[in-house]
Amino acid sequence: MKNTNTLIDFEYDVTGRKIQFDGNENVKPAGCKLPLTKEHIEEYIKCSQDIIYFAENYFYIRHLDKGRIKIQLRDYQKDLLKKFINHRFNIVLASRQIGKTTVYTIFALWYALFNEDKTVAILGNKLETAIEILGRIRLAYEELPNWLKQGVTSYNQKSITFENGSKILASSTSSSALRGMSINVLILDEFAFVMPNIYNEFVSSTFPVISSSKQSKIIIVSTLKGKNHFWKMYRDAEKGKNAFVPTKVMWYQVPERDEKWKQDTIGTIGLERFMEEYECIPNASSTDALIPVNVMNELEYEDPKIEYIEEIKSKFENPDFAKYLSIYEKPKPHHIYSIGVDTSRMQKSKDNPSDAISIQVLDITQYPLKQVAHFFVINEFDYFNSPEVLYILGKYYNTALVFIENNDIGIEIARSLWQDFEYENIYFEKPGVPGFRTTKRTKIIGVNKLKSLIVNKQLILVDYETIFELSTFVKKGNGRYAATEGHYDDAVMSLLASIFFLQVKEYKDIPENKNFQLQTTNINKKRNIEIPTAFIDDGEIVEEINNILNARWLL
Repeated sequence: MKNTNTLIDFEYDVTGRKIQFDGNENVKPAGCKLPLTKEHIEEYIKCSQDIIYFAENYFYIRHLDKGRIKIQLRDYQKDLLKKFINHRFNIVLASRQIGKTTVYTIFALWYALFNEDKTVAILGNKLETAIEILGRIRLAYEELPNWLKQGVTSYNQKSITFENGSKILASSTSSSALRGMSINVLILDEFAFVMPNIYNEFVSSTFPVISSSKQSKIIIVSTLKGKNHFWKMYRDAEKGKNAFVPTKVMWYQVPERDEKWKQDTIGTIGLERFMEEYECIPNASSTDALIPVNVMNELEYEDPKIEYIEEIKSKFENPDFAKYLSIYEKPKPHHIYSIGVDTSRMQKSKDNPSDAISIQVLDITQYPLKQVAHFFVINEFDYFNSPEVLYILGKYYNTALVFIENNDIGIEIARSLWQDFEYENIYFEKPGVPGFRTTKRTKIIGVNKLKSLIVNKQLILVDYETIFELSTFVKKGNGRYAATEGHYDDAVMSLLASIFFLQVKEYKDIPENKNFQLQTTNINKKRNIEIPTAFIDDGEIVEEINNILNARWLL
């Protein structure tokens, strides 16, 4: 026998057999009977009812300097453990190196030990990370006294199964990671570092299944990585717009960290990294991004107006299409709108794990231009439905000007909108050929113009997906810009299309523009639409436009 916390522990079971599992003396096998005393049982019950007592008396960690030590919980760690118990959905925005992993490993082990037939899944952005976290739980389990341990039936790198029917498993975050499983507690580690294409598939396939149970829990813990999905989930939680209870843990809540520590750390990693990783302030873009960090940090997303979406929902042949639509402002009488389209076959490939269709709507009546709507869908939409969406949005926004890139399948969508839906206000680059063709030169011009508009506050952006994509829209070489690996740029490309009118040298007065259908002239004249300043030409180039927007790039 050995003495643990004043209570006698056991090396042998009631039959005199040595306690071990597959030769590991620190792991208790299933079916192992111990001669427990009244004091053992009382202590077991106390641990099962008080997670903080359990942690501070029986949970050991490996400290880099001190080796094996019993955990001493900080106040914020106690607060987190209580929240994990009392709330179903928790999201934690944490500074680096504050012991966040330790907190949820305590919860995972405690929950599995003292509950029957429960499954705890720990998902990391990489499988290796998840396995390392489960390794910490295994070490903590092995440090427990045998009378407090559940016996195990399976014990390996990716999972632990206890004889009470509960298990803890580790996997990477993917749409198929938990397929077919009943999960009671889902723990997502460093969720900000999951790539957007994986995040979208994971959330759509996994969250509804977990949330369908009235007792299941989701715990999301991460540091920041720009204004991405995790940042938005946390911000929405702060605003009460989702079911998650938010908690922020800052660097200065760790007792030994002071101003000198802060300055030393800044001297080592730089102020920009310190602000994101320790102050929990997102750097909204990288140094290679099209839009400078300081400008990106000023962009704030708005929530779509649900009532506006409901108004237009009935116009779609399939009302479900409306769930991909974000409307921020209803059409105003006599305002002119521009619609830009980025087309896609919505097909996955080795080089393109997911694709999207994006349709941007801008109010271009006057400067600053304003984003008023965005249709964005990934992987679950037949691109042949795009003309219907364009027709409905175009008509809704005062028969908006539609700019469709006609490279590849764009020409099919443009022709369908023109011929099948008889939509009149489409830009024609060539007679009989609706849409425009993107070249390397026009894309570079458009990208630079987009940057100028945003930096000079001549374009107001309010859509989250658009703002986030801009933060990952970076220089790749040879002057080419595209999304960083694992991210999308469809919203940015449709935004470029929506400002294509600024590249068209023939634009002087929209109703007289021969590249638009003749009926457009009549419709606009009947409406008596006020032409925006950008289209006025009194025989001279307007100095304001030339200086601020440089609208006539191709002259």
